[in-house]
Amino acid sequence: MLDLSKWKLTLPISLNSPPNSNKATEIKQPQLKTYSNSEYFRLNAAKNGVLLKAIAGGARTSTNTAYARSELREMQGDGTESAVWNCQNTDRGMYLEQTLLHTTTKKPEATIAQIHDSKNDLMMVKYFGPDFANGSTDIGKLEARFNNDTTTKLLDSTYKIGDPMTIDIAVTSGGNVNVTYKNLRSGVTSSTGTVKMTGIIGSCYFKAGIYIQACSNTDIYGNTNTVCVNKNLSANKYETDPYAYAEIEVRKITLR
Repeated sequence: MLDLSKWKLTLPISLNSPPNSNKATEIKQPQLKTYSNSEYFRLNAAKNGVLLKAIAGGARTSTNTAYARSELREMQGDGTESAVWNCQNTDRGMYLEQTLLHTTTKKPEATIAQIHDSKNDLMMVKYFGPDFANGSTDIGKLEARFNNDTTTKLLDSTYKIGDPMTIDIAVTSGGNVNVTYKNLRSGVTSSTGTVKMTGIIGSCYFKAGIYIQACSNTDIYGNTNTVCVNKNLSANKYETDPYAYAEIEVRKITLR
């Protein structure tokens, strides 16, 4: 369905670690070529899209991270080596056709596309749902956020969960980024214009999938998520169910 020869997958569950571990599982090539998971990474019923699901109490990529993800990370070579490209002297791009299908409800936030360097979130496309969300029919907003949230560009002020979309991220020389968006249901189109990436550390790579910005104080393995607890969110912003989830359907992903 998708050409994932230049990607690896991170799952919000611990398959290859000791029992009750909070360490997320990575699936690389060549295993990824034929890999599926009935809950977190699978074909949709129509077999024209791939579903990626993350949960509030899922396994995480490090003990310094509060949030779980079901996410693709750009790779290079035969798909076993992490992609590293010059953030400021390149012409690169990622194109996505996808639909956000569900979000967490206490804190309905999710990142659905990224440019990352060795440390920073240089660009994120993020969904923000309303207060008192139901997670399945909400109307929220989509934003492109640059340079660790220091610059925000609105993409869609009335994104309804279930709306199909396209996102095109173009990187040009000088570390300039432009994000072009279209809502295929409502017809809303937008572009961020050129935004310069700043504070770059190391090399860049793309990420896609679902990285929820919500967590539960106890994970699915019964461990306390201390990073989540230490966020000191208001009580109503913590997910009480560690299986509270967000899910996205990806129908096309291409790199250039």
